[in-house]
Amino acid sequence: QLYACGLHAWAGKRTQPGGFFRVRRTNHPLRIPLALHAEPGMISLTFDEPLDRTCAALPSAWRVKTWGLERTRKYGSKHIDECCLDVAAVEVSSDGRQAILRVPDFAATWCYSVEWAGAAADGTDVRGVLHGTMH
Repeated sequence: QLYACGLHAWAGKRTQPGGFFRVRRTNHPLRIPLALHAEPGMISLTFDEPLDRTCAALPSAWRVKTWGLERTRKYGSKHIDECCLDVAAVEVSSDGRQAILRVPDFAATWCYSVEWAGAAADGTDVRGVLHGTMH
């Protein structure tokens, strides 16, 4: 078992400061990315469990958005210049654990998100979203 303390400060509008959590091991796979690599025109995700290769290879199973933020004295900003980018192609590794997204218009940005909705190799639904910055 793992005990963790979570804090919540500047990144949202919660009214409670955080919490104390117990994390217990299960024998169920997490089906989450373990690695992320982003560079102009490409985003690569490596998962802990294999994805359904046919499903993961569909560009429609992935969504990439970018946006900027307004820097002011008052913290917080709406998304500026938010764009949904075209995922032109997806290459899936032979073991099904890595998906390489070819996104021609992906370039340096303050904020981006990658969303996916598909299936694991065993047929279980796999959905998620990651946020990042690429310099």
